[in-house]
Amino acid sequence: MAEQKEPTNLIELLQQLKEHNIPEEKYKSHIDRFLHNKAIKNVVPYSGTLELTPYCNLDCKMCYVHLNKEQLNGAKLLTVEEWKSLIKQAHDAGMRTATLTGGECLLHPDFDEIYLYLQSFGIEVSIKTNGTLLNAKRIAFFQEHPPVSIEVTLYGSCNEVYEAVTGSPQFDTVWKNIAQAKEANLPISVMITPNAFMGNDGIALIEKIHSADFRFEINARLFEPRENTGRRGDKMHASTGTYIDMYTKSMQLNGRKIHKVPIESLPEPKTSGEATYGIPCIAGKSRFHINWKGEMLPCTNIPTISAEPLVDGFENCWQKIHQAVLAMEIPMECAGCPYQRFCGCVGVHYQNGSTAHCNKAWCEHIKQLTAAGIAEIEQDC
Repeated sequence: MAEQKEPTNLIELLQQLKEHNIPEEKYKSHIDRFLHNKAIKNVVPYSGTLELTPYCNLDCKMCYVHLNKEQLNGAKLLTVEEWKSLIKQAHDAGMRTATLTGGECLLHPDFDEIYLYLQSFGIEVSIKTNGTLLNAKRIAFFQEHPPVSIEVTLYGSCNEVYEAVTGSPQFDTVWKNIAQAKEANLPISVMITPNAFMGNDGIALIEKIHSADFRFEINARLFEPRENTGRRGDKMHASTGTYIDMYTKSMQLNGRKIHKVPIESLPEPKTSGEATYGIPCIAGKSRFHINWKGEMLPCTNIPTISAEPLVDGFENCWQKIHQAVLAMEIPMECAGCPYQRFCGCVGVHYQNGSTAHCNKAWCEHIKQLTAAGIAEIEQDC
């Protein structure tokens, strides 16, 4: 959209979208962005991610959260009443959209009750799932009580790759469930998460998804496994070359032009700068995360900032989280760096042990993607 006066309300926004002939299927993304911007200005926790459980019926080698009962060391999952208390407090503070995740959120014994409680407040609910439990009964439930979206992560194009990644040959089951959900007109999409355990299967998976006419995205990065999972992050990442191949195939199938750039003509990432504060994303500004233990974080990628809303109250914890993200030091090198909008995620830099230090490997990864025509930068930055 061309530069123009910032809309002050949704009516003005919709008028602008119509004037610029924006397709109606893209209205929601514009509306969400508008509401998040309003929420940021007014310090409102507009959107929350609720991690219902660390349990999962798959055992992905790169999962950042999955725990078995022994790894819980006696810790208890939140009760349904505790989740309801958090939801009520969050709604009163301004939450209007929620994403349910895990582990595998559909495994939670009180999933239906929690889900319907969210909807009773008019909250838009999104689901992130591995798709194994998205059977006919669950599809019928979602038809009666529609979520705003269902995102299924696919880990390969066949049972063999699925077993290598997740420990279970569930591809055929998940694929059938996605197809049936699509047939039922549910708002379903696929997320592809590149990882080292997929081998060279990424291209085949993209081609299969495209042929089936499923909507899909490619996950830009993996979350680092939490310490108590026993998994290590240094062996799980797909190579930059794998990402380039997969993004390129996706762009080609969608008819997008690819403009490669000689890598030697690209600017180098910055190596110095002045200290800056305040994270660049919406975490802790209009969005929050509550993990399976009931702890509030800005997002799951920033474990150094947390609060206990069941103890101190949601609103108090939200204000604490908000002030903490405004005071967080971000890498000096990132200020004014030409690649910042692609690699500004604080969580990525935290993998180095501190959000104040730039993740050089990630900088190089982004530069390679730029040379391959996957990302574009302003050369005069």
